[in-house]
Amino acid sequence: MKTKPYNVILSIIGLVLLIVFIWLRFVRIRLPKDIPFNLSIEGLLILVWICMIYLYIIYTLSTEKKLSNAFINNLISNIFKPLEALDHSIKNHPLINPYYKRFIIYISNKLHPILYSNRIYYYTFAIFPRLVLVTALFIDTFYFHYLSLIYKVLLIGVLLILNRYIIYSLKYAKEHFIIQLEPLITPHRPRIAYDHQIYIDVYADGDEERADDEYDNDIGMCLELSIFVFYASRFYYLYDEKLEYSIFYNPQYKEIYCKKHNVPIPNKFCSSLNDKLKENVRQKIDNIVQIATLIRYYELYHEYTPEIKRMKILIFSNYLLCWLYILIVSIPTFSFDFSILPFIDNIEPFSGHEIEY
Repeated sequence: MKTKPYNVILSIIGLVLLIVFIWLRFVRIRLPKDIPFNLSIEGLLILVWICMIYLYIIYTLSTEKKLSNAFINNLISNIFKPLEALDHSIKNHPLINPYYKRFIIYISNKLHPILYSNRIYYYTFAIFPRLVLVTALFIDTFYFHYLSLIYKVLLIGVLLILNRYIIYSLKYAKEHFIIQLEPLITPHRPRIAYDHQIYIDVYADGDEERADDEYDNDIGMCLELSIFVFYASRFYYLYDEKLEYSIFYNPQYKEIYCKKHNVPIPNKFCSSLNDKLKENVRQKIDNIVQIATLIRYYELYHEYTPEIKRMKILIFSNYLLCWLYILIVSIPTFSFDFSILPFIDNIEPFSGHEIEY
C-alpha cells in the first residue's frame, strides 16, 4: 500500500509539472520562428519524433490493428502518474469530495442528451480545435514561411485538454463510485432477469453449449456491480432501454444512511426506511450506469464513427505534412559538431592513419 508521504511527493511533482506545462504551452511569449529552422541535434531529433508520432496516429486511425508496446505504455503511465496523484488528492479531499461527486453527476446529466442525440460535444471539444490549429500551422508553413499565427491560436487547445480531462474524470468516477458502493451492498448484488447471452459471457466463459447444458431455466441472475454496470450501459447504448434490476443493501449501508441523514436506527424492520434505502442505492447505481453509458457514446464517436475517423486522418495528415516539410527544408541547416565525440580524431578518411583514442 502506498504511503501518504509517497502520495504527497507525487502530488507536488504533479503540481510542478502542471504549472510548467501551462507556462510553456499557453503563457510564455513566443517570437515568430522562421522556416527553415536552424537545426541543432536536439531540434533534429524533436522534428523526427514529431513526424513519427503523427505517422503512428495516422496508422492507428487507418487500420483496425492497434500497435501495443508495453515499454511505451509503461512510460506514458509513469509520466502521468504524478498528475493522477495530484488529481486524486484534490478529488478525495474531505472538503472537496462531496462537491466533486455532485458535480460529476451534474455534468453527466448535462452531457447525456448532448452525447446521446448528436455529435456536437465531440465536434466542439475534439474536432474544431484541431481544425483551427492545423489550419493556422498550414498557413504559417506554406504561406508565411514562419511560425506566428499558430502561436496566436494556441489557447484554443484548452478545449482539447478539457475534453481529455472530462472523459478521464468520468472514467475515474465510474470506477471510484463502484469501489465505494460495492462493499455496502455485498453480499447482495443487482439481480436481473435471466439473459442467455449474459449467462454465456459471465458464467460459461463464452461456451454456448455449456451454457445450454448448465442453465436453461428462466430464473434471475445476480451480477457483481462492475459487471452489471457494463451490461446495463451496453443495454441502454444498444437498445435505448434500461436494464431492469432489483437491489438490496447490507446493515452497514443502513447505518451510514441513518447517520448521514440524522435518522435513528430502528430495532425492527421499517418499511418506509427500507424503501428509502433501496431508492437511495438504486439512484447511486443509476448514476454509475449513466456515466458508463456516456463513456460508451464518447468511445463510439472517438473510435468507430467513419465520418469522424476520416476527418481525424485528414487533420493529422496535414499536421504530418507541415512538420515533414519543415524537417526537409531545415535539414540543410544542420551541421553536426564532431568535437562532442572526443574519441574521433579530425583526420581524412582512408588516409592510412589510425584513429587515436
